This record gives sequence, C-alpha cells and structure tokens, in this order.
Amino acid sequence: MDGARFADENGFTAVWTPERHFHAFGGPYPNPSVTGAAVAAVTKNIAVRAGSCVIPLHHPARVAEEWAVIDNLTGGRAGLAIASGWQPDDFVLRPENRPPENKPSMITAIDELRRLWRGEAVAFPKATGPVSRS
Repeated sequence: MDGARFADENGFTAVWTPERHFHAFGGPYPNPSVTGAAVAAVTKNIAVRAGSCVIPLHHPARVAEEWAVIDNLTGGRAGLAIASGWQPDDFVLRPENRPPENKPSMITAIDELRRLWRGEAVAFPKATGPVSRS
C-alpha cells in the first residue's frame, strides 16, 4: 500500500497487481480484485489495474461485478488485463478449465464479461438446474 500511495502522489500512471496462487512468488496476490480494491481505497489519481486476471479460474459474472465495484470506487480508473493461466496447480480453483481448456474458456469468459458490462443478459446455469440471466 505504501508503494501505491507513493505512486499516486508522485505522478505514476498505474498500479498493476498480479494474480498468483499457491507459491512463494506472488503468493500474497491471489486475486487482483481484492488488491485492486485496497489500492482504490488509498489512492485518488493513479489507475488501478489487474495484471492480470486469470479468468478461467473465476466465474465471469464475479469478475464483472468485482471490477465494476473497483471502477466505481475509483471513478473510472480501473483496468483489467486477462490471462488464460498456465500453472497446473492453480486450476484446483476450477479444474474444468485446466489446460487445454484454459484458452477456449478465456475467450468465452471475455465475451461474457464484455456482454455483462454492456448490460446484456448472459445465461448461466444455477445450482438447481434452470438457467439464470445475470
């Protein structure tokens, strides 16, 4: 947070937080929306970026709502880079999207994310079976 405050006060352009799981390298950064919200809370000027969101590990509706909140908190300073993921251990979070399904899953999720942000209905299955529209 000290680095984000320094960047905000000294004319830097953006703070990018990564997504890393289950490893000493980057382990404190498991979800860029959580760190992005924290950066949003302590800054006023700098762009808040995910560098990047490994979207096959997340439900696209969740990514859409979390980053919409960050965008609102920052007054439009939020930005998002998307990745397909590559580390096999990460896919414990969504094993159905593990390689080689990670890249097709990413493309589908990007389309759904964009549609949600445009306000379009996107069909997602509910636990009870019928499809809900978010």
